[in-house]
Amino acid sequence: MRKVLAVAGIFILLLFLGCRRDLERPTWDVDALAPLAYTNVTLLDAVADSLIDSTQDGRLNLNYESNLFSYKLDSLFSIPDTSTTEFFSLPIGTITVPPGQTIFSDTQETQYNLEDIELKLAIIRSGEIKLNLTNTISEDLIFDYSLPFATLNGVPFSISETVPAAIGGNISTISTTYDLSDYEIDFTGSNGNTFNTLVSGFRVYVSPTGNPVTINAGNYVEIESEYLGIIPNYARGYFGNRTVTVGPEFTSLDVFQNVPAGNAQFEQASLQLDINNELGIDFTANIGRFSASKNNSRVDLQHSITEAPVNLTRATETIYQTSYSPSSYSENVDQTNSNITDFLGIFPDSLGYEIELLVNPLGNISGGNDFVFYNSGLELSAKLNVPLEFNASNILILDTTQFNLDEDTRTTTDNINGGTLWLRAENDYPLDATVQIVTLDVNNQVLDTLVSQPDLIRAGIPNAAGRVVEPTTSRVAIPLNQSKTQRLYQAENLIFIIRLNSIDNIPSVIYEDYQMELKLIGDFDYRIDLNEI
Repeated sequence: MRKVLAVAGIFILLLFLGCRRDLERPTWDVDALAPLAYTNVTLLDAVADSLIDSTQDGRLNLNYESNLFSYKLDSLFSIPDTSTTEFFSLPIGTITVPPGQTIFSDTQETQYNLEDIELKLAIIRSGEIKLNLTNTISEDLIFDYSLPFATLNGVPFSISETVPAAIGGNISTISTTYDLSDYEIDFTGSNGNTFNTLVSGFRVYVSPTGNPVTINAGNYVEIESEYLGIIPNYARGYFGNRTVTVGPEFTSLDVFQNVPAGNAQFEQASLQLDINNELGIDFTANIGRFSASKNNSRVDLQHSITEAPVNLTRATETIYQTSYSPSSYSENVDQTNSNITDFLGIFPDSLGYEIELLVNPLGNISGGNDFVFYNSGLELSAKLNVPLEFNASNILILDTTQFNLDEDTRTTTDNINGGTLWLRAENDYPLDATVQIVTLDVNNQVLDTLVSQPDLIRAGIPNAAGRVVEPTTSRVAIPLNQSKTQRLYQAENLIFIIRLNSIDNIPSVIYEDYQMELKLIGDFDYRIDLNEI
């Protein structure tokens, strides 16, 4: 009995002393687990969904089509703005002219400078003629102006304008613009035996309802013709024999825009290059360079299409002045006849090319019957097919996830002593990976790098055929201190920086159900103050 009382007394004393210590310092330390972020990473994030399809067994393929290059009509041929002036003046003496009497008339041929092009005919899509008519004679004059070889529905262009009399020594001028759309213009001249030649005619006479007028020395009439913005809808002639250089030029490639870096050695790839010639002109094309670029890396395509001239036959005019059928040239580039796998292996974000075009390499074999339609030209297009089976080397994928500690969590964890962040990764891919985590503030400025030397995340477990049947789970510890914790409070976004590598340089097939789940969990050691409860 005395032994029991002694034990009871010791217990009461210990309880009293324990309560006394709590009253002196009402705090204690606790550990707590808190989920902080989650993301699900797939290789589909690296390529637009619309470019990916899968086979029946779930293997992924990349398919991409694009127009890489266009050489349009306006690059080959254009009709420049041109102006002409016709002037009549009485040099000496005076003459009296009755009503209806012609003062000045002429036919003019204006030849366009089109270099080595010999234009015979054009149907105008848009354009205009502006006439500036001047009269210094003291009676109304009528100006007749015509383009006898420019017709609309078989009717030649013709206008007549009255320019009022010049009164009190003033000059009388009118300016009028006329639409030439849909006119068919014959450029072979008055005798039909030349080219690039526009024929115009004019007559200036005293108004038949006017009075006899005296023309003094120094009086004059003037016709200024301006042909502006002439764009043909159709043109025919001989379009010369010259060399045109296109490039070097670059076109952006958005297939791999979400893969900032890394390399892949693809097992297979097929690139079909199609050249359509929509012009009624023969060409020889020399593709001097066709290259893929990414960052500071460049790979030139090695294939016969870049090593030998390509002859492009002319389009066929199926309905005269109305429609045509383009000629086509195709070349298939794959891993058996080129370095296409290296070309694509840098995940290019731009393609560069330099092309030399020889126009009518055999000369005027059409007898001046080359033809072009508006907006026609040469087009180079590409169709790309790549099965996603490759050997990966440091393929970089970035995944940005929203992150913020809610107010309750912030209040509860204001007194964090330290702890550990745990990155839990479940990897379905047959590729090893490393993951870095970077925190960003509200302005997307870097606050901290949580994982500077990442641990290895093992590849998934494959079956005998190489198909992953079980994900591998890896855990990476990220120690926290107080300064790192404070920066964590300021974070608004996390960037997961993922690098993928093949095991022993063995190519892997990528299936549509592969993914990598990443979870960030906080194992916090923080102090709770009873005075705040």
